[in-house]
Amino acid sequence: MMVGRTRSYYRVELELKSALSIGCANSVLTDSDVVLDGRGRPLIPATSLAGVMRHTLDPERAEAIFGSREVGEGALRVYDAVWTEGNRSVSLRDNVALEHGVAKEGLKFDRQIVEPGARFVWHLEVIGNDLFGQGDIVRFLSALNSGALRLGAKSTRGMGEVGVVNCQMRLFDLNNVGQRGQWLEFDQFNDGHWPDDSSISLEGDPSADAVITLSLAQCGAISVREYSTEPGRPDFSQLYVRSSDPDGKHEDQPIIPGTSWAGAIRERCAVLSGDARAVDELFGCVRKVKGQTHAQRSQVSISETPLSGGTWKEITRNSIDRFTGGTKDGALFTLRTYYGGNCKLVVRIAQGQVALRDAMRLLLPVLADVANGLLCVGGLGAVGHGIFEVKDISLSIKGKSMHDFEQQFLKRGKLGFVEPDIASLVDSVCAFAKKSAASAGTAGKAKEAAHDD
Repeated sequence: MMVGRTRSYYRVELELKSALSIGCANSVLTDSDVVLDGRGRPLIPATSLAGVMRHTLDPERAEAIFGSREVGEGALRVYDAVWTEGNRSVSLRDNVALEHGVAKEGLKFDRQIVEPGARFVWHLEVIGNDLFGQGDIVRFLSALNSGALRLGAKSTRGMGEVGVVNCQMRLFDLNNVGQRGQWLEFDQFNDGHWPDDSSISLEGDPSADAVITLSLAQCGAISVREYSTEPGRPDFSQLYVRSSDPDGKHEDQPIIPGTSWAGAIRERCAVLSGDARAVDELFGCVRKVKGQTHAQRSQVSISETPLSGGTWKEITRNSIDRFTGGTKDGALFTLRTYYGGNCKLVVRIAQGQVALRDAMRLLLPVLADVANGLLCVGGLGAVGHGIFEVKDISLSIKGKSMHDFEQQFLKRGKLGFVEPDIASLVDSVCAFAKKSAASAGTAGKAKEAAHDD
């Protein structure tokens, strides 16, 4: 085929697995309003999607694919992802206001988020297939589907996780007269022009990340609180996902945001290790060097954790004066909390700037504290809220599972506490990572050889 004489089109159905925060330029309701289309529906801008795609490529290749002033028009056209169905709720999340990575006293930062469950349709067009082909698209979508790549703000703190529900592709060879006529009739935005047999399959997780997945069970209540002054609503409620399905069914699902988990885990890492610099390198930081501000991205991504299988409960108590510590005369407050739920916490460690051995040395003792109920998340930890037990735990690297990781981690001591041999477990993880890398390299060479044949 001649260069540039083919047209490839992709129709991708996306579904939010976690909250999405992509702010617009003119925020009115909050400090960061989400982007909406002209009908008031959530929208994922093409610029955000293209930016994530471009980040996965080396600069020279990215310039050739996306275009520049020097090379002219690129080979790839990326369109907005538009909302089609599912949850279209837009709600508010409170954050601490930061300046150079440090919290500003007395200030907070409000952002709008699109709740999980929203579905979008996204279109791409590739001119020619010599620079960017189906394999590149599949690898990118596989990374997006696995959680290795995320969209929008707070992507390392649980937001922006997207699942790929379906992917379809149509290819037209414009050197072929018959296909040229089909191409002229083709409308990529018309769902009727995408036959069922145009679907393509994705791969597993193509990244080299180490992924730790913990199945957790609540040992009591949870209080990651949001506040309300509306009549008829509790004064404080456990944070939950709001739904607004077209069929009218509404169900509040409690959720622990990644920011809450990250804050608790980071603080405990600093306490146990005593190495603030290592913690900053792993979790990210903002430093000032010779008057210049330097930001370092977190090498750890921590998921949001929806809770299920439990029970909502409202508790009314005496209101406490925070200055005197005594009860306020005649004043009450109502707390809505959640008991007996289960969830999955996913900790993803990027293989790059921070060595896997150093990351495991920091994280594994903290995860053992979670398993033993010594680390709580959220508020009211002093009265037993936010405590979990680990039902099972797994680790995978390059998409391959380390089979004896759970057995080594959940090793019990005489008093019944989880007491893993951290040094031995770290050695086992690093040996497994080395073996996985060698296996992946061999598989890659075999794949290249088969392609050459």
